[in-house]
Amino acid sequence: MTPSQMYAVEINIGEPIFYKGGRLIPFSRSWVFRSPWKRAVFIWNRPAAVLIKKDGGEEQVIPIVDVTRRWQVGLLGGAFVAALIFVVGMRKRLLSL
Repeated sequence: MTPSQMYAVEINIGEPIFYKGGRLIPFSRSWVFRSPWKRAVFIWNRPAAVLIKKDGGEEQVIPIVDVTRRWQVGLLGGAFVAALIFVVGMRKRLLSL
């Protein structure tokens, strides 16, 4: 299995939502990871954007910013740095005994 077969990014279009002045069309991004040994597949879906089509023909794309994911990555990075500082501090303390 080649690396291009193990990993794929797909853009999916959702069902349009009709409202009084036009329609909303949601878009999502899917990251698909396949295991080379088993038939295991990990799929991560997240919202990407919303397309607003008004009855007058005007279109607007509004990207969706995933603030929760940004906080999760920041907290994970902070925990990694804190653990690294703790290990280095303990190593110096253990070597000085």
